[in-house]
Amino acid sequence: MSTDRLLLEYRYRRLVRTFPPSYRAAKGEEIVSALMDGADRGQQRPRVRDSANILAAAAGRWSRDLLRSPADARADTGGVLVWILPFLLLYPATKAVVHAVLTAVYGGSFPAEQVLVTIVWGLWAFGLAALVLNRRRAALTVLGSSAVAMAVVLASLVAYGSSLDLIQEAGWFVCQLVSLRSIAARQDEPTRGWRLLASGVGTVAMTASLVSITVWYKDNLSLLWSVGGLLLVVIAVSLLRGRYRYAVPPVAAVVAAIWVGRFGVGTAPSRSHLMHTAFPELILPFVIAPLAVYLGAAVLASVGREDGPWVRARS
Repeated sequence: MSTDRLLLEYRYRRLVRTFPPSYRAAKGEEIVSALMDGADRGQQRPRVRDSANILAAAAGRWSRDLLRSPADARADTGGVLVWILPFLLLYPATKAVVHAVLTAVYGGSFPAEQVLVTIVWGLWAFGLAALVLNRRRAALTVLGSSAVAMAVVLASLVAYGSSLDLIQEAGWFVCQLVSLRSIAARQDEPTRGWRLLASGVGTVAMTASLVSITVWYKDNLSLLWSVGGLLLVVIAVSLLRGRYRYAVPPVAAVVAAIWVGRFGVGTAPSRSHLMHTAFPELILPFVIAPLAVYLGAAVLASVGREDGPWVRARS
């Protein structure tokens, strides 16, 4: 083989190394051979078009492997995302409804924002009830209406310029969107076991919400959140080695979004007008932290999987 061909092959192999090791082990030689067959005589460097195609294909493969669970695990993953994640939102739902009831009992005023928030979580609770009763179409309609109402709430917070409230509520909105996508994707009828689990998760969420309402001191409330976060970490770690491990990344990302909204990263968000806030310091942690948590959990979930992206390429 000529020096030009050897140099070109070396450069193609270096490009192919951008694919996940498992995919490279299965398809790497085939890709290199196809590229070499299409090369021109005397060519020493990959064409710009070939390089762009390889890099795009590698990025797509990494995304597919890390962002999607394998086909044989999607039923278990979908079960967790449909019957646990949406019911965790009964925590803010309970708080909003109780707050509305107490305001009505004691003759307080109802700002438009509070009315909207109460509508959001009241709809969400009704949607979950329809889901448990296997009224899937009605559940999607009601839950979707709840998410739309939450989008209106967030838009009003942007207009008002309340940076802290915006970031705090945005985490719940992320959880709503992930839950809706999971419910829409899952078509089968819920089993008795999943219904019981959902009921248990909802009961725990509502109980925790009622406890948080009775805690008046900030230190105690932070302790409650810390204990809850620690429990979620323990559960996630235990799931990472089991059959439900591919549900951990989206759940972890949602929890990270909520956590950053509540406590910030490094410095907590300040209660000031958006126009007077260091916007990147406020928004970037909210975006980057969930993505980093998701990718980290996805990597851990894929380790040891026979067809996962981290299987070493055979020499």
